[in-house]
Amino acid sequence: MSRAAGRPRSWPRRILDRIEMAGARLLQATSLALPGEGWAQAAGRVVGPLWPGLVKRVAANLALVRPGADRAEARRLTAEVCGHFARAAAEYLDLERIAADPDRVAIEDAAPLRAALASGRGVVLVTAHFGNWESIRLAVRRASAELEAGPDGTPGAGRDCALIYRAFNNPLFDAWSQKMIAHAGTPVLHKGRDGTRTLLRHVARKGVALILVDQRQTGSPLIPFLGHEAETALAAAELALRFDAALIPARGLRLPDGRFSVLFEPEIPRSDAETMMAEVNARLGAWVERWPEQWFWLHRRWKTRPRGERIRAARGETG
Repeated sequence: MSRAAGRPRSWPRRILDRIEMAGARLLQATSLALPGEGWAQAAGRVVGPLWPGLVKRVAANLALVRPGADRAEARRLTAEVCGHFARAAAEYLDLERIAADPDRVAIEDAAPLRAALASGRGVVLVTAHFGNWESIRLAVRRASAELEAGPDGTPGAGRDCALIYRAFNNPLFDAWSQKMIAHAGTPVLHKGRDGTRTLLRHVARKGVALILVDQRQTGSPLIPFLGHEAETALAAAELALRFDAALIPARGLRLPDGRFSVLFEPEIPRSDAETMMAEVNARLGAWVERWPEQWFWLHRRWKTRPRGERIRAARGETG
């Protein structure tokens, strides 16, 4: 959840902030003391299906995409999804060590990324809440370091990949999270006016940015995703068009042994923003169809407002 900017926090809320922060640090210490992150995945598989609301949400989304799916299939998918996302949370807690281990990220194909960087263009990477998206930013650093290798073959420092996210309600937890996220690359930006301006400058200066585009943005155009219309933000395509940057889907797949396989897909052809995002949705949808357990099925991805309300929301109108 996002944190309301500028709103003073009461003393009970500040106490709760500190208690939450202490719990987060205890969880991190416990996580780092355990071997790997498999324990989190196993726990998520057990706990997730015990929450009726989670199974209900997955069942509703699954019924839309696969009308023949039954409740048992929804429960199995809920277990796998919760397992993968519990593991993703544990991987965030261990991101410093993951970033320092070159064997954790295998790059399937970085040719589209390298071609865009070699041509002097900025890059807007688009992905989903799928697998481990931070592995994509780690792969950017490594792939660009190889591109910048010196005459003796020594890799360069590599490019950092920006990330923009919604700030957490707890400011202590948010500041702590920013430090962890930065291990995969900088700048790490908050959604909002200042963060958006910094992101624009970053891409305009031929930088690389990663944007997760699989969540519903109310008021956005309806574009097919997994065969059904879904409100889809155009910001990533608009950013690429504005600064002549390459729009490249990137996938961070979690492998059974805990490593990540990162693929930079061919650049989305330049046209108009809606057409480009339709192709992005098609690429992301193909990943979900092949590895459904690695996508976050708990989003209300296909929920929409009536057309008139969408138009007013897009214009910033409230009436």
